[in-house]
Amino acid sequence: MADQSVRMVTAIVLQSVFFLSDSPPKPSIEIPGDLKEKESVSISCSASTPCPHSPPQLTWNLQPDSHNMMEENTDGTFTSKIQKSITLSHEHDGFIITCSARYPVNEGKGVKTSEETKTLSVSYAPKKTSVCISPSGLVSAGSWVILTCSSRAKPPVSFTWFKTSRDGPINVSEGDFYRFNVTDGGVYYCVATNQLGDQTSSEIHQTIGDSPPKPSIEIPGDLKEKESVSISCSASTPCPHSPPQLTWNLQPDSHNMTEENTDGTFTTKIQKNITLSHEHDGFIITCSARYPVNEGKGVKTSEETKTLSVSYAPKNTSASISPSGLVSAGSWVNLTCSSRAKPPVSRFTWFKTCRDGPIKVSEGAFYRFNVTDGGVYYCVATNQLGNQTSSEIHLSITGGVLYLLLGSVLGGIIGIIVLIGLVVFVWRLKSPHPTAHQSQNQTVGETVTTEEGGVHYGEINFSRLGPGPSSVPEQDSGQQQDTLYAQVKVSQTADNVTRWADVPEDLYAQVKTT
Repeated sequence: MADQSVRMVTAIVLQSVFFLSDSPPKPSIEIPGDLKEKESVSISCSASTPCPHSPPQLTWNLQPDSHNMMEENTDGTFTSKIQKSITLSHEHDGFIITCSARYPVNEGKGVKTSEETKTLSVSYAPKKTSVCISPSGLVSAGSWVILTCSSRAKPPVSFTWFKTSRDGPINVSEGDFYRFNVTDGGVYYCVATNQLGDQTSSEIHQTIGDSPPKPSIEIPGDLKEKESVSISCSASTPCPHSPPQLTWNLQPDSHNMTEENTDGTFTTKIQKNITLSHEHDGFIITCSARYPVNEGKGVKTSEETKTLSVSYAPKNTSASISPSGLVSAGSWVNLTCSSRAKPPVSRFTWFKTCRDGPIKVSEGAFYRFNVTDGGVYYCVATNQLGNQTSSEIHLSITGGVLYLLLGSVLGGIIGIIVLIGLVVFVWRLKSPHPTAHQSQNQTVGETVTTEEGGVHYGEINFSRLGPGPSSVPEQDSGQQQDTLYAQVKVSQTADNVTRWADVPEDLYAQVKTT
């Protein structure tokens, strides 16, 4: 008990002395001296612990949430520690380990932090060994070519050049560069070597000619409007230190990227993501690759083109009418529907609007009908990707319904007039015709002047009716006035019964003719 009390007092005193300065001591990172790839090593970070009841919290970037351990040293002090075992690779070379220690202060009401860093140095055999040629692509016989070999290794490497032949590879040179005059084509490669191993580059195929290889444009197989697709253009890159410059009309000033392929060769690439529309259909993509030649003093260019084929729903759907303008009732009208689509429109449907909604009246690009009344018509174009409705066509008839009703009324009136005329004509045929003498008497005016006994006297004036023949013979033209006497029998009417008098009365009339 006494020893334990002494230790606690000592720890408290040490802690008090420990924090007299503003910053606590840095933690310590322990790394084995010689690190090589493929070896398994243990790396640790530790910090002194004045108060084991309130130890510091250690964290690092080598492993998140590492388990903190506290150990008692031989001198009676304590140390907090975190540790990790790893298998080294060339990717660990240059990795910076950062370890932090957070000490509680003021009875846990605050913290003070200290930090330490160390960089890993890992030796490894050659990696990413590659070869390039300048000028790239095809070269002319007799021109000079420079081959360059590169590799990443620790410690550094030495390079050896080989040319393949039927009898096997031939050592043709050593060093980073190999410059020679081209006499024929061939396949070349280099080998990078250091104390830990070696690595062979990909092959360079030297071809004699005038034009470099064409770039490659990659387009997804099935293109549809409203889809987002990635389109790229790439070119082989014999020398990654002197890659070709790619340009295209899809995007000016595109960023060139050089990638290493699985076989060790390199490819330069440009890429663009686009959202397709019907306007992209038929667009011709042109991509050019400019290869530097003659150690960058000149260039050779190759080019590739591809045309986009984009499917889209109907566009620019329209309806037309022939004849246009006002038409007469009973005439024939042709309606035509047109649209632009890919694949082509599979169905045109015609509708007529009414109070209860649109009515389907026909199918097909053309609709021909006999006009009976006006109306509003439109068409709908459909393919596998969608449909589109045309604008409306307002069909108007000359005169309209009012003229039709007026014609019907006039026709009825004329029919009635003809019927009445026919009835009158038939009635007159069946009626008795008056005599010429009765016709003349219709114009006679009779005046009764006197009445004496049973004798009645009257005076009658006759007006001549014209040049027609008269039943009374003409008198001497010099005689101004003739007197005619006639005996007239008079019938008496009583109680709607006509009878003759028992004794006829004599009537005398004086007639003056003019």
